[in-house]
Amino acid sequence: MTTRIQSQSGSWPTIGLFANSSKDALVTTVSSTVTVQLLPSPIGDAISVSRRAARLAADPARAAALANARKWLSEQAPFKNGESLKKLRLGRGMSQSQLATAAKSTQANIARIESGHTDVQLSTIEKLAVALDLDPTRVFNAIRTSRAA
Repeated sequence: MTTRIQSQSGSWPTIGLFANSSKDALVTTVSSTVTVQLLPSPIGDAISVSRRAARLAADPARAAALANARKWLSEQAPFKNGESLKKLRLGRGMSQSQLATAAKSTQANIARIESGHTDVQLSTIEKLAVALDLDPTRVFNAIRTSRAA
């Protein structure tokens, strides 16, 4: 299916590939006429992000590369307000899912804790400290930093 759209201002991208969860589209511009062509979706080859991440983590070389990239990010990225739980997790080379598994929690709960949108119980702080191999006081302070941000 191809759709042509006339631009009033002529400020369209020259060419681009737009993707969303339902359809991909190839967009081209000639003068002030934009052509949008919906591309066929490879439904048979589609894979969720979590399944793709699991496949990558299953390969030891790629898992090590991901862990090293997370460690590098924890050292290089500017974190506001000092040491946060996210920085501690990345410093250990762990994803949110990996930390959740190690702390007997869920990825969604780790995301809420890192964003400061939940009150954390002492037992959870202790589990996180064990999973990160850190002192619980350091984990508590990192969570407090996340809540202040």
